[in-house]
Amino acid sequence: MHNSKKTLIAAAALTLFAALPGHAQERGLYVGAALGQSNVKWDEGGYAQRLVAAGYRSATATSSRDGTAWRLHGGYRYGPHLAAEAGFTRFAKTGIDAVVGTGGGTGTVNGDTSVEAFELDGLALWPVGGGIDVYARLGLGLVRVKTTYGTSGAARGIESTNDTETILRYGLGAQYRWGKWAVRADWIVYPGIGGDSYGAGGVDGNVALLGVSYRF
Repeated sequence: MHNSKKTLIAAAALTLFAALPGHAQERGLYVGAALGQSNVKWDEGGYAQRLVAAGYRSATATSSRDGTAWRLHGGYRYGPHLAAEAGFTRFAKTGIDAVVGTGGGTGTVNGDTSVEAFELDGLALWPVGGGIDVYARLGLGLVRVKTTYGTSGAARGIESTNDTETILRYGLGAQYRWGKWAVRADWIVYPGIGGDSYGAGGVDGNVALLGVSYRF
């Protein structure tokens, strides 16, 4: 009888432990989507210098850096403090343009750039109560940066660039969980994207996103 009581107490404790926030109910597969703003920190001065090095007499560059970005993600939460997540992010289309001087007059070089990334991250989460988690992420991104160029006036044609490389990326976020749903906010940094085609060591990009996820 004594052993039976111990067994019942142990079973009740395990059931209670599994039901506590941050344990069994937090584990599982989840998917989601997010929308927000991306930014690419173009090196306008360095870009102008490369155009001069390519043969133009002078160059002055301007850029568009911001726009609407979106992300799809799916992952698995192993418990209150750890998750693994895969994602795909599409940056807003941006561009860097230059007015160039040549021996025959002036012209313009217009570059339209698209950035997309396939990602795999580890997330370290800190539940702070009330269904709220804050978290940090660290992972790898396979980032593709493609730029097509158009020219006018005395500017000559420039060949398109298409760079793909793997980078280390990081970010911070927070989410509010409500049942199987969660509302998330993320800030993710992509350092050194695009390779030397866009500056020594590439250029930096980031996204700020607001989204939802659903846990199965």
